[in-house]
Amino acid sequence: MQHPRAWLVDVYDTVLSVDFAAVVREGARRVGVDALRFMAATRVEDDGAMVSPTGMADAVPRILRRCGVDPAHGLAESLLAAYPALMREHCTVHEDAVDFLHRLRAAGSPTAFVSNCAEDTRPLLADLGLDRLVDVLVLSCEVRAAKPAPAIYAHALALLDVPAERAVMLDDRVSYCQGALDAGLSAVRIVRPAAGPGGAPDPAHPQMAGHPAHLPVVATFAALQP
Repeated sequence: MQHPRAWLVDVYDTVLSVDFAAVVREGARRVGVDALRFMAATRVEDDGAMVSPTGMADAVPRILRRCGVDPAHGLAESLLAAYPALMREHCTVHEDAVDFLHRLRAAGSPTAFVSNCAEDTRPLLADLGLDRLVDVLVLSCEVRAAKPAPAIYAHALALLDVPAERAVMLDDRVSYCQGALDAGLSAVRIVRPAAGPGGAPDPAHPQMAGHPAHLPVVATFAALQP
């Protein structure tokens, strides 16, 4: 693969991981509903929340109604206000990714976070200081396009001013990597935690089932060179 000029990097389960189940359970507890029911209602709204700049604000009242709860009297607003702290509490930053981003910055490589996410992601990245490690943030809720749609990759490339053939997408999902390949980029998949001997991905890891042979895969950012 030609040495890439630009790196497009996924956020969730790539640079950081959030225990979303724990976030949802705590949200359910705060509004006094069954956690499984609350989780099911939340999943119905996930896709729509990722392609609207007010996706969460619009979705939370509907989630509460699906759970038989009246969102009036500030309940929806209080739950929305609680989410940033819950996300931060249940978030783990992967230090190998942070180190790699520092190495990219030192090498002068243009970088972008390209994430399918709701509007709480930009504040989370800012709170963690991760937004300062890349040149641009390309968030699906803001650009109204989500991976693997070609538009989100094209948006990132335009902001970085690089052609697709000189960029690589780093992501944990095969379909999002394939979307990048279809858009003319290179792609590398990261599978966490799946380290085998020497830090290579363990072929027996459940997430490796069905991994396409044409897609490079690593278990840690330490295996990548800027």
